[in-house]
Amino acid sequence: MSVLQKLTVADFATFTGLFFAWLSIVLLMKGQPNWAIIVIMIAFAFDLLDGCLARKSQQDSAFGRLLDSYGDVFIYLVFSSMLFVFYLSPSMVVGLFIGFLILVFGGLRLARFNLEGMKREKDRAYYRGMTVVHILFLTIICYFLSRLTRVWTANLSTLTLLIASPAMISNYKSYKIEKYWLFALVVFSVIVTSFIVEYAY
Repeated sequence: MSVLQKLTVADFATFTGLFFAWLSIVLLMKGQPNWAIIVIMIAFAFDLLDGCLARKSQQDSAFGRLLDSYGDVFIYLVFSSMLFVFYLSPSMVVGLFIGFLILVFGGLRLARFNLEGMKREKDRAYYRGMTVVHILFLTIICYFLSRLTRVWTANLSTLTLLIASPAMISNYKSYKIEKYWLFALVVFSVIVTSFIVEYAY
């Protein structure tokens, strides 16, 4: 069976999320960080959707999980690294260093997850270590704080991500959130804040 014949509806959702991640990265490079954040939220939504589709259609597979991790690298890690480098870092050297840490520890975190999967504690599922999703939203929060306040500096963003990056391979328990309305609320809040930063500041 060829690779194309293995693709499922969930895999096409993964590719759609990957397209929006690519578009968001281009927007970052074109000097449009607020629109880039809005677009990466669309990519995030498709990343949630592909998992739902795989479970609903009972087409969850090792191939699909690897493909999903491939998309995660761009949606969460590359985007976060580039947002930091171009809009948060106090210098190019610091940007390259912190961006590289995000990529390295995020890659290790995804590789470990592919090997061991989800963990369980009593009736609750959890991921081992801070997730790549956490890194994305933490970087976006740092960006918003830097634009909306005068107290949040580039050095604080650097320190935050310097601590958070290795936490992705820690034993910290990140409990899985099953309430999708909460994700919708977070996405809506990020999009609204992006519009505020874009047009009010």
